[in-house]
Amino acid sequence: MKDHLPLNPQALDLEEPAGGLSSYPPSDRWDDWTEYDPAQWPRKVEKHYSLIPTICFNCEAACGLLAYVDKDKMRVQKFEGNPVHPGSRGRNCAKGPATINQVNDPERILYPMRRTGKRGEGKWERVTWDEVLDDLAARIRLALRKAARTRSCITSGGLGMN
Repeated sequence: MKDHLPLNPQALDLEEPAGGLSSYPPSDRWDDWTEYDPAQWPRKVEKHYSLIPTICFNCEAACGLLAYVDKDKMRVQKFEGNPVHPGSRGRNCAKGPATINQVNDPERILYPMRRTGKRGEGKWERVTWDEVLDDLAARIRLALRKAARTRSCITSGGLGMN
């Protein structure tokens, strides 16, 4: 028996890994991972999560993240590095875990929008994804017809983020 009890109740069931401390949940437990609720400290109140693999959209690297989805509220509560992601292997910069701020931002755009006024006026209308894709396809088709195929385009930003 160890000298002290771990902070995570499921850590009692885990074998100590060769080479030292393991700081992430094993993937076979991602469907039902239990942690103590830090807001309830010093009481030890268990919270149950589903861990969902995803990626960070804050730059081009697309590092692996685990979204901790509260099983009672069905909401993402936090993001941590995904240890089985082939590129980042569980390591992230500060932007990865901070993704929760974007998810919970009250001004987050939740659906496609089209500008209806002049640039800078802040006038927008909601449109469907089909409308957006049709509009983009028409613009690309027009550009190709106007000999723009001899030009190149460079984009920057994360996947879907500018």
